[in-house]
Amino acid sequence: MDFFDLLFGGGQAIQGIFRLGFIPKEEDFREFSGEEYQKFKEKECDICGKMYTFKSGLPIAEHDVYVFSEEEKGIMLKGVEIIDSLCEEKTFISDDAKLRFVATVLPGVFSEGTKYACNEK
Repeated sequence: MDFFDLLFGGGQAIQGIFRLGFIPKEEDFREFSGEEYQKFKEKECDICGKMYTFKSGLPIAEHDVYVFSEEEKGIMLKGVEIIDSLCEEKTFISDDAKLRFVATVLPGVFSEGTKYACNEK
C-alpha cells in the first residue's frame, strides 16, 4: 500500500470506520427495501443506482441510520481492505483491538475525534 492508495483509495472510508467502531464486511450491508427507496426519494433526491444501509444487529447505535450508494459502499469496503493489509500476519480478538492497532500505524488524522485517536506529541 502506498500513500496515494491510502489518500484516494479509502482514507475517508477509514475515518468512517474509526467513527463506526467496527469493521464492516460485505454481508453487513443490505440493499434498501422498496419502502426505504420511496422514503429516501421523498426526503432527499432522485436516486441513481442501488442504495444500501447496514443490517440490523450490528454494533452501531440503533437510532443512527447509515445510507450508502453503491459507490460509497465500495469505497467503505476498500477502506476495509486497507485496514486488513495493515494487519497482515497479525491476529486480533476483535474489531476494536484491530482498530486500536491500526490507529497506531496510520497518521492521527484518520482516527482524530474517535475513541481510537492516539495522543501524538
